[in-house]
Amino acid sequence: MLNSFSLLALLCSTGSILVVLGIILTIPAIWQLIMLIGGLILCGIGIFGVTRLLLSEKGK
Repeated sequence: MLNSFSLLALLCSTGSILVVLGIILTIPAIWQLIMLIGGLILCGIGIFGVTRLLLSEKGK
């Protein structure tokens, strides 16, 4: 469980870093949009996975 949890937490933090970098960097708008959308997708997958992992452990 800990290995899966740390992998999902790393995925979520990577998504958060992409969102922040997409906001603060002065790059073309299309790249900012790609970074923001990609970061939000990674963060959403990470949060969904962590929630699912914790709920499955609670049910055991």
